[in-house]
Amino acid sequence: MFRLFIIFSVLCGFNVHADNKDNDDGTQANSADIISELQQLTALGQGTMKVMFWKVYKAQFFTDNKDYQPAQFPQALKITYLRDIDGEDLVSATDEQWQHLNIEKKRRDKWITLLNPIFPNVTDQDTIILYVDKKQHSRFYFQQQGSTPQLIGSIDDSAFGAAFLSIWLSKDTSRPKFRRKLLGASS
Repeated sequence: MFRLFIIFSVLCGFNVHADNKDNDDGTQANSADIISELQQLTALGQGTMKVMFWKVYKAQFFTDNKDYQPAQFPQALKITYLRDIDGEDLVSATDEQWQHLNIEKKRRDKWITLLNPIFPNVTDQDTIILYVDKKQHSRFYFQQQGSTPQLIGSIDDSAFGAAFLSIWLSKDTSRPKFRRKLLGASS
């Protein structure tokens, strides 16, 4: 039963690339770049996802604007897990949330197929970061506790990043109070 709660709540994508990715300016993205990219953005808000009395993860949303503009990029989402969760469960929760948001099945299936081999199993204090650049190319980084973030995959589909972020940021999200926290509202 606990596993079902985790799958439901994780709320957690990609033309898959495991190598370095071009930045907007044509240079290669590497794992160290994500740290400086996050520092250039504004941390708009943060919150802790809980299911009943279990803390599942902490999330922080970053944007280049002090006000959230859904179509204005770059944007980033940093999730630090507070429990061990299988990568398959993260992918399953992502698909469930996309279904909740009425994203068409054909598109979801494409993204889920690409996401499956990328999402790792996470343990307590592991972090996954999604960075969506100005061209709406999405890059995922994985950081185990005490290590440097490593690029684990990217997708060039310009619709993907916004769809992934919509799990948390859409007005139709399944967790509206958590959305408000990520967007910097006090409640």
